[in-house]
Amino acid sequence: MATIDEKIKTLEDKLKQERAKKQKLETRKRAVESKAKRASENRMKILVGAFVIEQQRKGGIATHMMTYEGQRLEDWLTRSDERALFGLSPLAESPAAKG
Repeated sequence: MATIDEKIKTLEDKLKQERAKKQKLETRKRAVESKAKRASENRMKILVGAFVIEQQRKGGIATHMMTYEGQRLEDWLTRSDERALFGLSPLAESPAAKG
């Protein structure tokens, strides 16, 4: 027959295992939620972008004229590959970036 100390040890071990299972499930749940959130955000970006492009084409608005709350899209785009998508020339490399 198991002593009380052995029973306690067995129960403590089982508790540790169950806590580890719970932690693993919570981690998996957070990962799934995070993935879904990223997917939703990406879909929103695609839809907003499609809307802007459609309005740009319908309205004949040039990229250099596109602004939102005072910031021009042309100034917001800094990466050469992204600027190329809109037919914009790459930005000149600043002296500070060369440093």
